[in-house]
Amino acid sequence: MVHRPQDLLYSVYALRDPLSGLVGYVGISSAPRRRLTAHLKPSRYNLQRNDWILDLQRRGLKPALDILRKGLPLEEAQNVEACWIHRYWACGMPLTNVMGATKMYSRNIARYLEHSWS
Repeated sequence: MVHRPQDLLYSVYALRDPLSGLVGYVGISSAPRRRLTAHLKPSRYNLQRNDWILDLQRRGLKPALDILRKGLPLEEAQNVEACWIHRYWACGMPLTNVMGATKMYSRNIARYLEHSWS
């Protein structure tokens, strides 16, 4: 059976440096552990994330996976992801997310920012 993206439930996750605890990336996936494995391979779309993960690998490390929210429909997961990216950027985390990549999904971001952090 082929699942359409809107039929799956998604997790919002953060990848962080396991030593410093600094968050380097926020994403969404229906299978976050499998997505982490995919992130360990170079991507032609996010060179900054590649460099960050390669630096960890040179030190014998890999990013730690933190599930921030789970069991979300796609649109909600995209909005929650955008909120976490905004929150981490505001906190000064060295995110490697491509600037604006989630902007098209964040029509309801103000509502999430008002209610999600309380």
